[in-house]
Amino acid sequence: MMKVLSPSEIIIENGKISIVLPIHAHNEANSSEHWTKKQKRHQQQKFIVINCMKSIKELISMPCCITFTRLSPKFLDAHDNLPMSFKYILDAVTASITGDYRSGLADNNPNFQFKFDQIKSNENNIKILFEFNP
Repeated sequence: MMKVLSPSEIIIENGKISIVLPIHAHNEANSSEHWTKKQKRHQQQKFIVINCMKSIKELISMPCCITFTRLSPKFLDAHDNLPMSFKYILDAVTASITGDYRSGLADNNPNFQFKFDQIKSNENNIKILFEFNP
């Protein structure tokens, strides 16, 4: 049984929603973990995202620009490892918004634009910023 974690912060403004989630965005590209450990982490990430998106997904309109920010003590390579660390999180966010839960298809919607950033922080969290026309 997975524990439901609530977002530590949700800010709703006109045309913007910001959410901070207690998820560590791991370096998936250079990981040599056993596949079962990776799968468990991916399932937990998706579970947290989908449950937290339930309260805000109806407020988001398309087209939408989504900025994923990794809050962590160490930086990843911005050009490849950073976007890869958000792969399963991004899939869960876009599936929640579109309602298309087929594996990996919701993020192919042309109404989405994605940006990635990282900020040094003592805690491992992620911040997701949704920008859209209300």
